Amino acid sequence: MFLRILFLIAASMPALAQSAQPADLSSAGQIRSLRQEVDKSFRQHDATKLSALFTTDCHLIAPQVHVYGSELLERFHKSLFAKRPDVVLTHTPNRIDVNEAWDVASEQGEWIERWTEKDGVTELRGTYLTMWKRENGRWLEFSEMIVPQSCTGGAYCH
Repeated sequence: MFLRILFLIAASMPALAQSAQPADLSSAGQIRSLRQEVDKSFRQHDATKLSALFTTDCHLIAPQVHVYGSELLERFHKSLFAKRPDVVLTHTPNRIDVNEAWDVASEQGEWIERWTEKDGVTELRGTYLTMWKRENGRWLEFSEMIVPQSCTGGAYCH
């Protein structure tokens, strides 16, 4: 009987150890989690929730778009979602570097944006660089620069 109890205890140790480990609470882990929230809010076309993940003085820079401030960002996203009802955006971070002393971080990666135009599906791909700022203990997106490197689809790409 003693060996059976000992076996059950030993067998359950890995499961107990996994559940006892805290989630990744590092700054980089928080930023990765927030990046997923940003993409999820975009997929859900929730412009209000999306803008709440940015600083009030945020910047979005793309070849044809320059938005300054979370209020304008929210209006921009609402307009974009109305114009392209199936638009999705996905970020894939390749690197996150955090400067804890200055409460800033950089995120570099690749992005894909896809939507349907009258002449078919359009897909943009490229690289991005995001600067995160920690305000009152919470990481928020401060700026993002996206650089399209390829476009597939119809007339939009020409």
